[in-house]
Amino acid sequence: YVIQTVVTALPPALSEFVVKELIGVGAAAARHRFGCRILCRLVEHSGLSGELPALIGEVVAEAEELVRHPFAHHVVECALEHMPEQRPRIAEALVADITANAYHRCASHVVEAALLHCAEKERKMLVAGLLGQIGVVALAHHQFGCFVLRALLRAQGPGAEEARQQLVKAAHGLGASRPGQRLIRDLGLSTAAAGA
Repeated sequence: YVIQTVVTALPPALSEFVVKELIGVGAAAARHRFGCRILCRLVEHSGLSGELPALIGEVVAEAEELVRHPFAHHVVECALEHMPEQRPRIAEALVADITANAYHRCASHVVEAALLHCAEKERKMLVAGLLGQIGVVALAHHQFGCFVLRALLRAQGPGAEEARQQLVKAAHGLGASRPGQRLIRDLGLSTAAAGA
């Protein structure tokens, strides 16, 4: 907690020593319950100067694994939000196993963040994987996939509209699961209208 306070309270130039100490062990720090918090505070408060991009690059290089880690996924999400240059690599890591990531307790949060923060090119890649490999109905029925689907529906573009149309067509079958029932209720879909 002390190091987090140092990072948030001091100007970025004075907290650069923390970044230098973590160079070479970025991925290991991301996996640590306190290390992940320090990395997040560095990304949020240190800007993109100095050696921070290299440090976060170490984390992103292992993103395919780290998006599923209970602590490290927070660092990857933070990089998505604050470091645009890391977004394409993170999106590629997510798409590499989009099904497992959309259904995973931790990785699903990263998929949601990617749909929110990535550029259109990366979003299209994610949407194609979600709609092509998994499908809207499967996402709607899954405990964590339903949250990814909600993020997809909030995203602007043809993927969101296609997902909404698929949901309307399949609304009558969504009531078979709790996540599906919540989705019907929250989106105001009528199962009677969809079945007709």
